[in-house]
Amino acid sequence: MTNHLAIECQYKKFCNLNMTSLPADRKESIIETDGNSRLEYGQIRFDSCGNKRCQYAIVSADTTPDKLHNILIQEWGMHSPNIIISVTGGAKNFKIRSSLEKEFRKSLIKAAVRTGGWIVSGGTHSGVMKLVGNALHDHTVANTSNAIALGIATFGVLHDKDKLRAESSAHYKNDHKCFEYISKKSCSLDRNHSHFILVDDGSEGEFGREIKHRAMLESYVAQHSGEQAIPIVCILVQGGSGSLQTVHDVLQQQTPVVIVDDTGGWANILSRLYDEPFNSVNESAIAEQLTEEGIEYKFAQLTKWTNWARECLMQKRLITIFASDDKNSVADLDIAILQAILKDDQKTTKQHLELALSWDRCDIARNDILTDDAVVSPVDIWTFFKTALHKDQTDFIDLFLDWGLDVEDYLKLPELQELYGKRDGKYIIKKNQALNAAMQTKDVDFCSAYNLLLGIKSDKTDEKSDCVQKKRRPRNKSSTCFNREQALRELFKWAIIHNRQKTARVFWDAMSKDELAAAVVAYKLLTSLAKRSFHKEEKEDYNKHAECYQKLATGILTKCYEDNPKNTILAVTRKLDNWGNITCLQLAASSNARDFMSHRAVQSHLEDIWYGDVQKTANGFWTYILFWLHIILCVFCPFFIFTLPLKQSVVENMQGTNSASKSRPVEDGHSHSRFNGTIPQSQVDEEPDKSKPNMTIASIMAFYQAPFVKFFCNVLFYLIFLLLFATVLLCCTGLRQSNELYCSGLSYLLLSWVIVLAMDEIRQIIHMKAHTVGRKIWFWIKRTDNQMDFASFLLFVAGFTCLKISDFNMDPLLRIRGRILMAIAFVIYCLRVFSLFAVHADLGPKLLMVSKMLKDLFFFLFIWAVIFFAYGVASQALLYPDEKNAKNIFVGSVYKPYWQLYGELFLSEIDYNPGTGELTCSENLTESNDEGLPRCPQENGFVSILSAIYMLLVNVLLLNLLIAMFSYTFEKLVDKTDVIWKFERYYLVEEYYFRPCLVVPFSIFSYIRSIILWLCKNCKEDECSKDNKFVKHMNDDDDKLMKLLTWEHSYVDTYLEDKRIEKENETSSRLDKLANTLDSVKKTTKFLEKLIQTGFDEFNSRKKVSQTSAAVHIRARKSPYPRANKKRFRLEDHMVSWNVPYDGYKPERYTSQRVEERPSWADIKEDCLRDNKGKNKMLFNMYDGKSKVDRTSYVGRYLVVDGFPRNPRGRTGLAGRGVLGRYGPNHSAVWAFTRWKKNGQDIVKTADGRRVIEFISYKRQDTKQWAIPGGMVKAAKNVSDTWARKFIKELLEKSKINTDKEDYFLNFAGIEVFKGYSDDSRNTDNAWIETSVSSFHDEYNSVFGQCEIKHAEEEVEWKEVGTDLDWFEDHESMIKKVAEFRGAYF
Repeated sequence: MTNHLAIECQYKKFCNLNMTSLPADRKESIIETDGNSRLEYGQIRFDSCGNKRCQYAIVSADTTPDKLHNILIQEWGMHSPNIIISVTGGAKNFKIRSSLEKEFRKSLIKAAVRTGGWIVSGGTHSGVMKLVGNALHDHTVANTSNAIALGIATFGVLHDKDKLRAESSAHYKNDHKCFEYISKKSCSLDRNHSHFILVDDGSEGEFGREIKHRAMLESYVAQHSGEQAIPIVCILVQGGSGSLQTVHDVLQQQTPVVIVDDTGGWANILSRLYDEPFNSVNESAIAEQLTEEGIEYKFAQLTKWTNWARECLMQKRLITIFASDDKNSVADLDIAILQAILKDDQKTTKQHLELALSWDRCDIARNDILTDDAVVSPVDIWTFFKTALHKDQTDFIDLFLDWGLDVEDYLKLPELQELYGKRDGKYIIKKNQALNAAMQTKDVDFCSAYNLLLGIKSDKTDEKSDCVQKKRRPRNKSSTCFNREQALRELFKWAIIHNRQKTARVFWDAMSKDELAAAVVAYKLLTSLAKRSFHKEEKEDYNKHAECYQKLATGILTKCYEDNPKNTILAVTRKLDNWGNITCLQLAASSNARDFMSHRAVQSHLEDIWYGDVQKTANGFWTYILFWLHIILCVFCPFFIFTLPLKQSVVENMQGTNSASKSRPVEDGHSHSRFNGTIPQSQVDEEPDKSKPNMTIASIMAFYQAPFVKFFCNVLFYLIFLLLFATVLLCCTGLRQSNELYCSGLSYLLLSWVIVLAMDEIRQIIHMKAHTVGRKIWFWIKRTDNQMDFASFLLFVAGFTCLKISDFNMDPLLRIRGRILMAIAFVIYCLRVFSLFAVHADLGPKLLMVSKMLKDLFFFLFIWAVIFFAYGVASQALLYPDEKNAKNIFVGSVYKPYWQLYGELFLSEIDYNPGTGELTCSENLTESNDEGLPRCPQENGFVSILSAIYMLLVNVLLLNLLIAMFSYTFEKLVDKTDVIWKFERYYLVEEYYFRPCLVVPFSIFSYIRSIILWLCKNCKEDECSKDNKFVKHMNDDDDKLMKLLTWEHSYVDTYLEDKRIEKENETSSRLDKLANTLDSVKKTTKFLEKLIQTGFDEFNSRKKVSQTSAAVHIRARKSPYPRANKKRFRLEDHMVSWNVPYDGYKPERYTSQRVEERPSWADIKEDCLRDNKGKNKMLFNMYDGKSKVDRTSYVGRYLVVDGFPRNPRGRTGLAGRGVLGRYGPNHSAVWAFTRWKKNGQDIVKTADGRRVIEFISYKRQDTKQWAIPGGMVKAAKNVSDTWARKFIKELLEKSKINTDKEDYFLNFAGIEVFKGYSDDSRNTDNAWIETSVSSFHDEYNSVFGQCEIKHAEEEVEWKEVGTDLDWFEDHESMIKKVAEFRGAYF
C-alpha cells in the first residue's frame, strides 16, 4: 500500500527559550591553545531557568585530564569531591516505575549532598541523564544550596552546537518542550546540570565518543583530590551496549558498581545473571535475555557482549544490586551506594568510616567497618567523634565509646570551649544576659554558665570541682585536664545545656559512677533552661526532657532504697564536689522535682530529721495522743525529758562519748601506766563520776534541738503572741486608758516581739543559698508566707507609730487609722497560722487545695467585676440621676450591688412606689440635706429588669461557674496533693532544723551571740560548712565513698536491666495479642477463600479466558478472510485460548498466491521451511541473521509447534500466512500527526473538560476506510527507520517542499505510545501483525501551521477526534491511545 501526501510549508524555528554562551569574566569565551589541543570555556545562560548560568568547556580530544582538573578547581572554583558518583545508562528516553524513579531522585541527591561528592553523567536531556537532571531540579527547588553535577558529552551530538563556539554571538535555542523534535543524531544539554565538559573530536552525530575522556577525568580527579584517592562508584540505570562497556571497563579498574534493577536494558540482564551460576552465562542465555529486553543484536555483537558480561560477573564482589521491590535488598539507593564503596578493598577503614558518618549509617559502621580486625588510628576516631558531636549523631557517639575511645586523652580545655562556642541557635541563652555573655566570649566561661543554671555561687566552688581544676590548671598541662569520668561528666553537661537528649543519655549511660547525681543535675539544668525559654514549644521540650531524668532518678532511688536505706540516704545527702558542691536533695528541692522529693527514701529521711534524736512511737490514735502529751510535759517541765525515749543510735553515741572520756589519754607524758597512756582504772574509780551530767545535758539538748520540738514551741509562743496582740488591740488602743502603765508595757512588749520576728526573717534571708544579697531577698520574697510576714510587719509598724503619735497630739482620726492598720496586721498574723499547720499530713494537703482555689477565685472576681461595675453604674444612674454626693454614688454603684450578691436585694428602692410608704425619704434634694432624710429614688421599671438580669448572671451563672472551677481544681489536685505536700514539707523541715533552739522572742539572745561571733570573726569557715543531716561531706580518696559509688552503680545497672526486661515483656505481650488477632483473621480468611474458590472456580476460569484471548481476537476471527473467499473455523469466545484443549480444531491452511511468489517482503514457502535434517531454516524468537528479519515479538516469547510459530493471543480459525509475508510477527509502524483543534478565534476546543486534538487521516482506495499513515517494516529495518522512510514517502514525495528541508522534517521526532499485538483481520494462527504507534504532536502548530495538505488522487483531511468514521482495522483504538497519552478528549 502506498500513500502520497504533500505538505507546503516555510522553515520556521519553533523553540522559544534561549541558551546563551557567556563567559565568566568577559563577553566572549576564553580560548586557550597548546599545540594541537584547543580549550574553550565560559558560561551558558538558561533563560528558562531564571537566568541560571552554568559553566561549560569545549575541549579537544587530546586535552589532558590535568588541564581539565585545573579548569574545574581553579577556574570554576569547584570544591574537591569526597566521592565521585558516575551515573551511566540508556541515552534514549525510557520509562521506569514512578516509585523507583522517586527513590532514584531522592537517594542520588542525598548521597551527593551528604558526602560532598560530584555527580557525573552524560549531561544531555535524554535517557538516564534526564533522570539525573530531574533529581537535581527537585533538589534545587527545595534547597538553596546546589549539588555539583558535571555533564560530560560529545560536542558533535549537540543540537546547534556551533552557537556555543566563542566566535559566535548568536543565541542557542534550547527548550525542553522541543526535545521530542530533535533527531536521534543530536540532543540538547540538560539545564539542571551545573557544569559541562564538551569533547570535540571532530565527529558529527556519534554518541559515546566522550566515554574514554570521562573515565580518564574521573580517575584523575579521584587520585588528586586529597592525600588518599577518593572512592568512585558507578551507577547503572537501564543501558545499552555502551553502558555495558562502561561497566566492564570500570570493573576492570576495581571500581564498585551499583546496578538499579527493574529499569530495563543491561541493568535488568546483569541483575538476573548475578545470581545465576557462572557457567550458565553463555551466548544462548545472553540472547534470550536480550530478546526479553527487546535489545537488537547481531551475532558478532552477541559474542562480544557475552564476553563482557562474563568478565563483569567475575567481579561480583564489586557489584551491588539495588532492587526496590526485593525484601532482601536495602531499602534506599544511597545505602546501596555506600555498601558498594565498602566493597572496594583499596580504600582504608578511615575513608569507609568517614563515608558511613556522612551517610549517618551507624549500623553499617558497626557491622561492616569497625570489626574486630579493623585498624584505625585513635586520633582518627577522636576526629570522627567530634564530628558526630557537632552533627548530634548519637549512634556514632555510642559506637566510638564502645569501640574504646579514651576521651580523657583528647578532650582538652580548647576542645570543650569549642563545643560550647558552637551553639545550635537556642533562644534560651539569649534571655539571660549573664549566661549569654559567658557563652559568647572567645574564652568560653562555661563554668559560670553551668553554675548560673544550677543556682550556686561561682566564687564558692570547691577546689575539687572540674571547672576550678580547668581554670587553675596551667596551659601546658591542658592535655591532662580530665580523667575519664570528668570528661564524660563535662560532655554530659554540654549535651544537657544544648538539649541534646539522645546524646546526653549516651554519656549518662557511659558513666561508671555518680549516675544518680547526674540525673538530678540534668533535671535542674533543664528546668532552669525552660524558665529562660521564650517559646512555649521549646519550654515544653525542655520540661519533657527533664521529666525523663526525674523518672530515671526516682527509679534508681527505688532500687537503692529497697536494698540499703542507709546508703541511699547518704547518696542523696552527700555533697557533690564534682557537681557544684551541692547535694542531690538540695538540687531536687530547688528545681521542684516533686516526684523525687515525695519518694519514700527522701520522706523517711525528712521524717528522721523532723523528730531529731527523739524516738517516735508506733502508729495509733491513742499512742499518738499520749506521745504528744508526753512532749507537752517535757516542754513545760524539763524533768520529764529523761523519761522520753531517744533513738538507739543517739544512746550509743552518748555511751561511746562517756566511755571515751573515762579512758582519755594522759597528756602530761609522765604516767607509768601499763595501759598505753590511759588512766588506770583505780584512778578512775577515785575520780568523781562526770558522765551522768554529760548525759543529762546531751538529753536536754537532743530534745530541744529536735525540729518538731522547735516547731511545737514556736507554734505555742506564736499563739501567745497572737493573744498578746489581741489584748493590745482590744484593750490598749484608746486615747487615754485608766491602766495606761499596764497597756504601755504590753504595747512595748508586743513591739519587741515583732522586732524579734523581723530579725528571724533577716536570719532566713542571710541563710538563703544565692549569689548576692539581691538574689537572697528575691528568693525570700517569692514565698507566700514571707510576703505575709513582710506585709504584717510594715502594717504593724505603721499602725503602732500612728497610735504613739496620737498619744501626744490627741488626734482621734490618726488613732483610728493606726487601729485599722494594727487590725489588718493582726488578721495577717492570724492567717499566718495556716502555714504553721501545713506540716500536718491531713491538714497540709487541704490547705494546699485552698491556696489553689484562691487563684480560681481571683479569676472569678475579675469576671464578676465587669458585670458588677456595669450594673452598679447603670442602676445608680437610673435611680439617682445627677447625684453630687460622692458617698451616695459609692453606696449606690458599689456597696449595694455587692450585697445583692448575698441576698440583700434593696427592693424598696428598685421597685420604689411613693404610695406604699415603705421607704422614708425626701423628694426634695435640698430638704434631704436639711432634714437628714435620704433622697428618694426615681420610679423606673427598667431597673427591675436590669436587677433580674444581674441576679441571674451572678447568682446562677457565675456562682455555678465558680463551683465548677473549684471542683475542677479539686479533681486535678486530689491525686497530686500528697506529692505537693511532701515537697513543701522539705522547706518546713529545713527551716526548723536550722532554727535556733530558743523560740521567739528569746531567740534574740541567739542573734546577739551570732552578731558578737561575727564581729569577732570567730565563725570559722569549716564550722559553717560542717556536716549536718542535710549535707554529708565525703572526700574523693575516702574508701567509703568509692564503695558507695560502686554500690550505687550496681543498682543503676539493675534498674536499667529491669526496665529493658519490662519493655521487652510489654512488647512481647502486644505481639502475642496481635498474633492471636492475626490467627483469627487468618482462619476467617481461609474459610472465605475456600468458600469463594469452591463456588466460583468455573466462572473465574471462563472469565480469564475471555479477558486474555477473546477480547483481543475480534477482528482476527472475522470471516471470511479479507481479499479471499476463505471461511474461518468457527470459535466460541472461551475456545480462543490455546490453554483450552480443543481436539476438534482443524482450521484450513491458507497463504495467498501473492505471498507464495515470495516477493522481497515475504518468507519462503511452507514446503521449504525444513532442511534435509528436519531443522527449521528460519530462527524464531530472535533476530534471524540468514533472512535478516527480526522475529522477536513485542509481547514476549511465543511457541513454535511443528516448525510453525503459534499466535500468542490464541486461535484465529485459519492457519498459514494469509496475506502476510512473514511467519510469526509482522512488524508495522503507524504514526499519528496531531495538533490541537482550534476554533475561529484561535482558542483550543474542549470537550468534557479536556482539549480536543485533530489528526491527519486519509481514505484508503482499496477499502474506502479511513486510516492513519503507516506501513509494514521491511527486512533489516527497525521501527525508527520505518518512521523516517514512511515520513519521507508519504509526506514529502509529492509536496511542494524543497528537498533541502527534509532534514528539518526529520528532526520532527515522534514519541512511541504503544508497541504490541494488533487485533487485525489479516492475522492467522501462524502469522500476525504487531504494531508500534508513534505520536508526532505539533504543540504550538509551528510546523503544520505553515503547511497545506493536498492530494490529487486520495482524500486527505484533518479529522477531529470523536468524529464518526468508518475505520480501517484497529486504527480507531490506535488514535485513542494517542489521545489518552496526550490527555486529550476521546
